[in-house]
Amino acid sequence: MFHHAHADHTSPARRAEIIRLIVIAFVGIVAFSGFEATFSLLASNRYGLGLSGTAAVFAGIGVVLVGVQGGLVGPVTRRLGETRTLRFGLISNCFGLFVLAFDLGWAGLVVALLLLTVGQGLLTPTLSSAVAGRAGRDTGVWLGWQQSAGGAGRVVGPLAAGALFQWAGMGWPYAVGAALAAFALTLLPGRPKSASAVTAG
Repeated sequence: MFHHAHADHTSPARRAEIIRLIVIAFVGIVAFSGFEATFSLLASNRYGLGLSGTAAVFAGIGVVLVGVQGGLVGPVTRRLGETRTLRFGLISNCFGLFVLAFDLGWAGLVVALLLLTVGQGLLTPTLSSAVAGRAGRDTGVWLGWQQSAGGAGRVVGPLAAGALFQWAGMGWPYAVGAALAAFALTLLPGRPKSASAVTAG
């Protein structure tokens, strides 16, 4: 399926890197959307938060995400490079979800949410940039595949996390999410070649 769509324009090596990035996007969204879908239950059962408290937490997450994506992604990417920024985002998500898996009190909750929000805020736009940087003339097509993978992740993540929360325990969706983020780290490709090399490929 991927091979047929890109056989004329994308080299096999570059295509393999893009597919790995798309898998990372899928895995990352599965983990993060699982957190989003179950957090209100966790907030109620573990921390005693009501609807207004949970809504305030999500509003705060939204504000931080906007701040990270609007003001932090560019400077961080310029300083660390694309691959290191992706690695930092995944590690941040991994630790945030891992901390959330345990009842470490309010301090643990704040740390977990900060790690998760910063990690996801860095990860999402940098993944799109990484795909575009490798896709050359087929950027639109591959970004479409990335968006489709993200949409699929938003279906799988809440379903899996909800089942884990109900049947395995309230910490399990986040422990599994942390494991998924750790797995995604193993898929990170190296730094892309120059734009001319990508296009020639």
